[in-house]
Amino acid sequence: MNCFICNTEANYYKTVRSLPSFKCPGCGLIWIVATEKDTAFYLSDEYLKADGKAVNEQWGYWDFIADEYIHRKVAGNIFRTVSKFVKLKGLKILELGCCCGFLIDEARKLGNQVQGVEINPKAIKYGREVSGLDINTDFDGTFDIAFLIGVLDHLRNPREMLEKVCKSCDWIVITVTDTAGFLPFYFLKPEHLTYFNHTNLTMLLRGMGFEVVLNRLYFTYYGINEFIYRFSKKLNLPNFSFKVPGNEMILVAKKMQGQRIFEK
Repeated sequence: MNCFICNTEANYYKTVRSLPSFKCPGCGLIWIVATEKDTAFYLSDEYLKADGKAVNEQWGYWDFIADEYIHRKVAGNIFRTVSKFVKLKGLKILELGCCCGFLIDEARKLGNQVQGVEINPKAIKYGREVSGLDINTDFDGTFDIAFLIGVLDHLRNPREMLEKVCKSCDWIVITVTDTAGFLPFYFLKPEHLTYFNHTNLTMLLRGMGFEVVLNRLYFTYYGINEFIYRFSKKLNLPNFSFKVPGNEMILVAKKMQGQRIFEK
């Protein structure tokens, strides 16, 4: 089995929750080999609101919708970073794995035309009916900028999705776990299948015609309930958020000169 970034033959790494994982000796990519059946939980209502079991026994979020204020705060944090490179106004914006659409709703408030892609039926219904968002299970057309926030590491074939996105937009914003990040590497919840580092993800994007203009440690916001849920049992505490460093990185990349998909 070869690495989908550098094509080096990968080595068996270890078994993770009964599934084999591999590590590339060339670029350091780590991935778990999973089937569609292994990831079917993405489609369930419980993925958005788990039952409070310990994180290493349970997929999903503590309560994604209840933590709406956190997701909107995260969106603002990301927008402040991206706005150093792109003015987020009057653009066509795509978000892959948008869940209930809180980020693209915030982008719409800034005067952008937005579209989301999601596979969870409950999340799609919520985004459409509560926020009136355009959310579907796939996309076509061209966009100024695409956001993939905590998405690539959930995909069984992230290269396939990234290739499609790269052909369709001028800018890409990615947040994802970094195996060479702030903390020692460890496997996350079961839905995390692919583990990049800042070097090999930059290599992958460059091979698709994108120049990475920002690649750094990402300090994200967590709600107190979600943070505690990741380590223990669910608690119903008052809404409170804080910013923490972790093994996450944020990349902002632009299509290289001469490879633009359309003229504005």
